[in-house]
Amino acid sequence: MNSFEVSLYLTSILALVFFVSKKAIGKGASVKVLFVLLFLMVSPGLIMDVQNIYFWGKVGIGNITLFFILLLTTASPWFAFDKWYKHTPAITVTDKGANILSTVFLVVIISCLFSYVYIFPYALRSFAMGAADTRSLVNSQESVMPATIFTTFAVGVSSISPFYIFFFYLSWLHPRLRKYSFWLFICSFIYIVVSMPFMARDGFVTLPVFYIIFYIIFKNSLERRDSNRVKRYFTVIVAIAGSLMLIYSISRFFDNSSISAGKYNKFISGTWGYLFQQPYVFDRTVIYQHDWHGVGLRFPILSFLSDTPVEQVSRYQDYETMFGTMLSEFYSIGGYWSLFVFTGVFILTYYFGLRILIRRKNYFSIFLFFITYLMIEVTGLFYYRYGGITFNYLFLVLTLLPFFLNEKIINVKK
Repeated sequence: MNSFEVSLYLTSILALVFFVSKKAIGKGASVKVLFVLLFLMVSPGLIMDVQNIYFWGKVGIGNITLFFILLLTTASPWFAFDKWYKHTPAITVTDKGANILSTVFLVVIISCLFSYVYIFPYALRSFAMGAADTRSLVNSQESVMPATIFTTFAVGVSSISPFYIFFFYLSWLHPRLRKYSFWLFICSFIYIVVSMPFMARDGFVTLPVFYIIFYIIFKNSLERRDSNRVKRYFTVIVAIAGSLMLIYSISRFFDNSSISAGKYNKFISGTWGYLFQQPYVFDRTVIYQHDWHGVGLRFPILSFLSDTPVEQVSRYQDYETMFGTMLSEFYSIGGYWSLFVFTGVFILTYYFGLRILIRRKNYFSIFLFFITYLMIEVTGLFYYRYGGITFNYLFLVLTLLPFFLNEKIINVKK
């Protein structure tokens, strides 16, 4: 199969799955965002391959089919959440919840403001260097930022930015929390800002995506006036994210030289490549991967718990350094066994975890758990971003914490 045939094949499968599950999805389901992202992933070959913008060679139909089946299966917890939430008229914040959230919001705002101030000088330096030189520095594994506790703190604060978007929406649901709305909106940009020293662009894609998902979830809980205000905030997000994405991409691919057809093609494929190259990278990984990475690269916590040394991994093949979804990363650990084991553990953990929390009717915990899943699922469409030991511990805590929270912070309107 060439790229055109792959796009036609996967688009047909996606349309079939959407048609079959349309009744289960229902009106206003947030999982529809995933279907849009998947369509953006599988459709470019219908146009771009004809124009010879990129060449992937022949692709195995078996690998592509396996990739897409597993990718759709990882959405099972998302379907479970939507199935529960469509029977929920609206969410409210309790008075006790408002007191608790006020403290949480203040901690978040102060932490993010510190991170902004700390990161700003390094972001200016990268802007002065330009995206192309900065990315060359990053790819050479030279230090872009100092290895200090402040850097770790700033990166850690930015890594859970989807929670700040969730808090932004919650702030509209209680009079005492509205004063935090603007500042939480500012906090939601923290991942983009912390990524600036690296001139990374994925935040410009994921930030609007999370805002859309949460708007779909919360629109029935918002008053019309507040809904209109949120839409204005979102307009600002799209304008900022789109402008900076364009600036980064032009700086990175044209590198102050004349615009040629080849560079224009790289600009298009290198920008849209955040989404459309993943099926092809998975196919290449399955075909060419022979030196396994082991668990240490993406799950060093497992090496630590088993008291085995973490080996250094050299990633030099093109498919190892391209965006290939978390499925490619799971396969690179050890082959098919690791692909099925880690994908299965991911799906079962968050699917049955959600089912347990839904039965307990702990609404705040349901959202915390779902957002943790959502962060891995959405960013995992691009690549597995949370491979460091600190991230491993962070997501372990975020996954377990909802099961130990009993305070009634939010409630359901009857």
